[in-house]
Formats: sequence, structure tokens, C-alpha cells
Amino acid sequence: MSIVLVQQIGIIGVAIGMLIADILICGWFIPLDTCRIIGENVGKYWLEVVVRGLPLIVIGWGVALSLAQLNILPLLSILATGGSLASVGIGLGYFFWLSSSERVQVLSIRTALRNKVV
Repeated sequence: MSIVLVQQIGIIGVAIGMLIADILICGWFIPLDTCRIIGENVGKYWLEVVVRGLPLIVIGWGVALSLAQLNILPLLSILATGGSLASVGIGLGYFFWLSSSERVQVLSIRTALRNKVV
């Protein structure tokens, strides 16, 4: 895919081709095979993982694109984008991506870790 796209649109075609391959392999073939192997319903996987994660993805892209518009030093831009995406991912991931039982598990793990440290 990258070879074809690089001839059409240049170096950006390499990145787009690799992104398409990554989406197909990691987003389609691996989940399908994994669900088949463990006997999980593919529709349930898509609902619980992909659909619940869409708000996080959309907001994360918005944050990254907003920070990319700032005219700051490249290293500072990388650090700001990484830190912002980590914060957004942790915060919104907790509320949008996790079910209520998963949130309870996260809180119990956090409490156990805090008790070990303190």
C-alpha cells in the first residue's frame, strides 16, 4: 500500500499506507481471530471496545490537532501533546471506556497501591 501511495502523494503516502495496514491488521484481523479463539462474540467486542472508545479517540485527536497549531518549539510540542493525550486518555478513558465494574476494580487497585506506598 505504501509503495503505491508514495508514487501518488509522496512521503505522506508511506505514512497513510502504514496506517491503513495497521488499522486492517490490528483493528480487524487480530480482533476477529482473537474472538474466534476465545469464543467471544465479535459484536460484543466491537461494542465494548471500539464504540465505547470513540469519544476518547475523537477528543484525543481534537486535543492533538489543537496543540499542533501552536507555534512552539518541537520538543515542547511533543511533550505538551504527549502529556495532554495521556491526561485525556486516563481521565476520559476511565469514564467512557470502562464499565462500572471495571471502574470499581481500578479504584481497588489504586487503593491497594496507595496503601503499599504510604
